[in-house]
Parts: sequence; C-alpha cells; structure tokens
Amino acid sequence: MSAGLVWRDSAAHAHFQSLGLPALDALRGDLDEPRLGQIGRCVTKARTRRLYFLTDPDGPGYYVKIQVAPPSALPLRRWARYAAKPSPVVLEARAGEVLRGLGLNTAPVLASGARGRFPATVRAALVTRELRDHVDVRQYIEEEEDESRRVAAVEAVEALVARVHAAGLAFGQVRHRNFLVPRARPVALDEIVIIDAGGLSRSRRKQERDKQHLALERGRRL
Repeated sequence: MSAGLVWRDSAAHAHFQSLGLPALDALRGDLDEPRLGQIGRCVTKARTRRLYFLTDPDGPGYYVKIQVAPPSALPLRRWARYAAKPSPVVLEARAGEVLRGLGLNTAPVLASGARGRFPATVRAALVTRELRDHVDVRQYIEEEEDESRRVAAVEAVEALVARVHAAGLAFGQVRHRNFLVPRARPVALDEIVIIDAGGLSRSRRKQERDKQHLALERGRRL
C-alpha cells in the first residue's frame, strides 16, 4: 500500500495547499469531511467513496475522489479483496497508466495515494483535472440529434473496448458514462477519454462481461 498521496502536478499541489488540503488521503473524519464540502460540491456518493468537484478560478477545476473504507463499511464478501489488493482508488490511477501505454486517453491524474491497510481503515484519494467541453457518452447521445453521430459514438466506444480486449485486458464493467468525448462534434476513437477504470484486469470472463454490458448500453441508447 502506498505511504501516502503523491502529487504529480506542482501547480495543482500548490492550489490544494492554498486551500489547506495538501494531504487528502489523511483527512480526519468520515466521507462527509466538512472542508471538502465547503470548497466544492459532492458529485456522487457511494458506501465508501465520495466524488467532489472543486473549482479553480485560474483554470479548469478538479475532480477529487475520496475513499474511507473501515471494515465495518464493507460487506464480508469484499474483505478478502481489500486484504489482498490496494485501494480501488489506487488501482484506478494505475489502470490509467496501463491504458495510456496502449495509446488511449485517460483523465489527467494530478495526485493519487492511500494510507492504511486492511483490516485498518483504508483512506485514499485521487485528483484529476476537469476536461472542459467534454461530456460522457451517455449525455452526448441524449443531446445529439443526428442519428448517424449517435451510432458513431456507440461504435467508437465498442472499438475502443475491442482494442483493450486485443491487449488481453478487460474493464469488467463497461458503461457509457465512463467515457468522455468533446461536446457537439462527431466522436472519434482517438478523442475518447476513459475514466473510472479501476477494475481493469486480465480476465476472459470479464471480457465477456464487457461485451454483455456493451450490448445493453447499445440497446438503451439506439
């Protein structure tokens, strides 16, 4: 397990220091950490994670994923997984590196890290840069009036997943909301940005699951 948060962007680090938040993985308290709530808005909530959006007056904002995972918050079936592997937040950052090695785009990781090891409470954080003028593929399809563009967006995601499968990897859970594209123009595979790929692994079974999810997503959107 990582010894703590590692910053990869000096400007972002300085910005978070100015907010009094240089060590997001070491914050005291629970997932409703008041300092985060005062600075930004909570975008999504899960049992052990929160995703916050923090604005930056000097440029694009930041997405901050915070994990606080005490054993009491985890179902028993997840205990072995937390004992054997790093935090899902840390795995998400590592998956981004693997995907970039395949020539694919992922959200820019500015900081990531974790403290604690199961059965102690695991605290982790991941900071990524906002991609302005991007929306997820689900929203893109809902807003796009041109049917040919909607079809092209779905096919581009399917081609991207096929490239990942060809490399022997699988996402394990494919959703259109996990792919960002530039708003209001035709979708090209080389412009798709992958987010939330923490389940990336080498698994034929997960590849089949990916295909099933893609078929379901296609049925919902087209």
